[in-house]
Amino acid sequence: LFAAMHRTLDQVETALDQKVYPAQARDLNFLAGALCGLMANACLDLGREEAADDLARAAWTHGQIIDHAPLMGWARGTQALAAIWDQRFADAARHAETGLLYVPTGMGAARNHAIHARALAACGDAVAARAAMTAAEKAHADADAARDELHDGVGGEFSFDAAKLRYYLALALLDSGDP
Repeated sequence: LFAAMHRTLDQVETALDQKVYPAQARDLNFLAGALCGLMANACLDLGREEAADDLARAAWTHGQIIDHAPLMGWARGTQALAAIWDQRFADAARHAETGLLYVPTGMGAARNHAIHARALAACGDAVAARAAMTAAEKAHADADAARDELHDGVGGEFSFDAAKLRYYLALALLDSGDP
């Protein structure tokens, strides 16, 4: 699957190097960013945190080119996950906070708050982790009012359902020493 995504990303990047209309360039950058994000997730599953961080940063760059806040927020959250897996908890907290600048509400905010809670708990800040957990639950409860093209439209790996929220919050509680 990773190889197929890489081939598709090469095709998208080749198309971006051609003369394209602005709307086509926007769509191609969105696709490239989404593919980089999916590849970053695959790298996390394979235990390749550094590659995941690089690909998430590339996803953020494609989002920045087209000013796509949900993609940028999701990418920063993925960078935070890579940092958590790499035990760089302060970096993870910083990435999650930055992600919240781009997705302050909705499912993307719930995801970044939950990731932030995990990072804060791993840093030993149980009080701040608890506040981030509360913010994640509120953002998730209010997500229907703040739908976006990526988290709700594309969905799949980009969504953040109630089960995933509970899983992340459980990990934060464990890292806070509050099982």
